Amino acid sequence: MRRPLHALHQRWPLALGACVLAAPFVLAHLPGSAAWLGPRDAEARAAMGPVQRALGPLASVAASVEWVRFRVALRSGDTARAYAIADSALELDPLGTSGWLDYAQHLIFERGSFLENESPEARRRWIQSGLDLLARGETVCRVPGELAFQAGLIRSGYLAAIPDEDLRWPGGPEALFDQGRRDLLRAVAAGRKGAREVLESLDEADR
Repeated sequence: MRRPLHALHQRWPLALGACVLAAPFVLAHLPGSAAWLGPRDAEARAAMGPVQRALGPLASVAASVEWVRFRVALRSGDTARAYAIADSALELDPLGTSGWLDYAQHLIFERGSFLENESPEARRRWIQSGLDLLARGETVCRVPGELAFQAGLIRSGYLAAIPDEDLRWPGGPEALFDQGRRDLLRAVAAGRKGAREVLESLDEADR
């Protein structure tokens, strides 16, 4: 018995939608599927849980939604919830660069600011948390040179310029400047555009 044409027209969008949703799961579990990924993609996939593997390429979309929720929670003043959401977003999409950077910049420039914390000790803790986050992201994200570059700018261009009595960083501004230079060297090695020029300007200013 032939089905009415209008019934087929009603069902094909549902079938197409099911195929789209199932595709990431199927592709993620194909034998040798990691061969289609870059080294960092394959490493990150191996460390993923079943939810991330099932979502496949849709994981980055889900993470983007989480980052919006992160900002909403921050604006509402619920930092504990915001940080839990941020951690979830990083688990969903560890390869993305912007999430690591956004979260780290919040910790460094907002929580580590003088307006947020007058205590140098408290500021250092938040700033170090942000720098540690950048370092962790650099080991797993798809564009590590970007995080190394940003860490170098933050250390050598921002933190090293803060008066020592306001931050009391171990080793002082000189230590921050030196570490920032090492960050920039990694960015240069990773091929980050503009990193070499910034490094050369730092070396020129240090002479």
